[in-house]
Amino acid sequence: SFEEQAGPALIPYISHILETITFAFEKYQQNNTVMLLDTVCTLADAVGGELAAQEHINKLMPCLMKRWNSITDNDRGLIPLFECLTYVFRALGTASQSFALPVFTRCVNILDAMYSGEAGINYDAELSDFITCSLDLMCSLTEALAAGLDPLVVSRSHSGATLLQLLFVAMRDRRQEV
Repeated sequence: SFEEQAGPALIPYISHILETITFAFEKYQQNNTVMLLDTVCTLADAVGGELAAQEHINKLMPCLMKRWNSITDNDRGLIPLFECLTYVFRALGTASQSFALPVFTRCVNILDAMYSGEAGINYDAELSDFITCSLDLMCSLTEALAAGLDPLVVSRSHSGATLLQLLFVAMRDRRQEV
């Protein structure tokens, strides 16, 4: 609530806020981490492109990427992280380029697994959450990087479906959320 109300007035304090967030990532357990990720979303939304300063990226992104690398593709804990990165990449803009490859690749792999039935998730609602969050995160990367995403799309070597095939399947998905 404080971040939402303060908005751009937080800009002079981003560094201190990120230090606290970094400390919290080291200490928080699963349930509190979800709230922490929501706090990061709100901060990114409040300060926008100011988050793209290299010193801020150096504080925030290692925490997020460490979490990214520690969660399996079918873990529900991935959903709030996807949502958080969606906001963060929008705020970072082109500065998110160095994090784009692993994120983009994982999103495509998850979509492929979901639509091929290899994800190990049985519930339709869970399935649509993973699909929707993957698509949202890929959309955020597209907005952030614009033409900078082209090499990722073009060079994407993938054993399953191509990105265009997956997007076509997603467009035909009957679930309203997707």
